[in-house]
Amino acid sequence: MSSVLTLESVPRPKKDKEARQDIASDAVASIGHVVKFADEPGGESRVVAHVERELPQGGIPAYLAARKTGARSFVLWAGPDRRARVATLVTTSAADGVATYQMLGAQGEPIGTVVREKALSGKGLRTRWTVAQTGCQEAVGLKGRIFW
Repeated sequence: MSSVLTLESVPRPKKDKEARQDIASDAVASIGHVVKFADEPGGESRVVAHVERELPQGGIPAYLAARKTGARSFVLWAGPDRRARVATLVTTSAADGVATYQMLGAQGEPIGTVVREKALSGKGLRTRWTVAQTGCQEAVGLKGRIFW
């Protein structure tokens, strides 16, 4: 059997006046996504990290400019309250449908790499993810299905 990691959105409240005030005080709503782990496909899953986009210096305008080149930075938190950083993913290169991210541990030490190859960019019909942890065998995953 193989283990499964999934990225899921955190449900957000409707955008009325009261909900907007709640969002400002609710860390879970502002994080937006969680990573879940299951020991087997279709099995019981548990939250292992809360994902937050890390804005570069310069805020949103700098993020939008960097986004055009494919640059991203994400922080994985142990909980929605953002007290313990688990890891950080930072773009090292992004060109021709292939993006490479470096994974940094809680203290900023390199712990591996993630490579995303876009669908139809020369290697296949589905987006391919390759995760390489230092000293371990690579893990490869494909997004979606070719036929539904």
